Amino acid sequence: MVQDAAVRAIQIWWEVLFPALLPFLILSELMIGFGIVHMIGTLLDPVMRPLFRVPGIGGYVMAVGFASGYPVGAKLSAQLTEQGQLTRIEGERLAAFTTTADPMFMTSAVAIGFLGQPQMASVLMISHYGAAIIIGLLFRYYRFNPAEWPQPLSPETPRTTPLFRRAIKQMHRARLNDGRNLGELLTQAIEHAIQLVLIIGGFVVGFAVLLALIPFAHMESMYALPVIGSLLEVTLGVKSISELAGILGIVNVVAMLSFALAWGGLSVHVQIMGISSRARFRYLPFVIGRFVHGGIAICIVYVIWPFVGK
Repeated sequence: MVQDAAVRAIQIWWEVLFPALLPFLILSELMIGFGIVHMIGTLLDPVMRPLFRVPGIGGYVMAVGFASGYPVGAKLSAQLTEQGQLTRIEGERLAAFTTTADPMFMTSAVAIGFLGQPQMASVLMISHYGAAIIIGLLFRYYRFNPAEWPQPLSPETPRTTPLFRRAIKQMHRARLNDGRNLGELLTQAIEHAIQLVLIIGGFVVGFAVLLALIPFAHMESMYALPVIGSLLEVTLGVKSISELAGILGIVNVVAMLSFALAWGGLSVHVQIMGISSRARFRYLPFVIGRFVHGGIAICIVYVIWPFVGK
């Protein structure tokens, strides 16, 4: 049974997680090295600061985090915090709402593969990303100090300078500060991306084996495996929840799936704790964000179900 669990976990990692994460991780490293992320951040600054109280660079993290899934949002938040582009509070704020599942996983794996109902992908994505945005709006009040906001621009980029010109200057400055040539940048981007994807795969397999070894995960109760699985590893958890559709009804199962996807599983939590340790992120705001994200996602499912769930 342990061997079967490990094989299933490796298969899920190879077929779903590996192709979903690797390209985004490599591309993100390249865009940061070339300064493109800093340019995007300057352009998005007028939107991200008033809405989420993070610098404009958070808009890039939000887009990539939503598109590529956990733990990329938290990884980029921690990386930019280490580079001084975000304060620790801003990084924690950003990681709390950009840590999401990816569209490919919700569509291909959950809606089509596990539920066998492709139309449920829209319900899952609306509830998941809608709740994430609400979390971002709520977390704008997390440790907010009006005396530190907004942060002043540098003398080299006065407020009278047109926005696009400021963005180009920021990109050029970031590229000079990075200093790596194309060969070094590409090599390190691939190396770091593969290393992180392998670590994620190790967590998925490890938690799958742990779940197989837990005695009460195999109790007669039909709810034991879905509940325990969702708490430990999201992929195995949502697969078990999907099997309850014929018993609990599809709307209730989709609501449970929304919470499981928002929570992410302890496997994701441990990954993010390791990734963000150098940035000294606190775990409490992240875990609170996961719980609140799940609760809001459930509410959204029931609200939108009459319109998009049938």
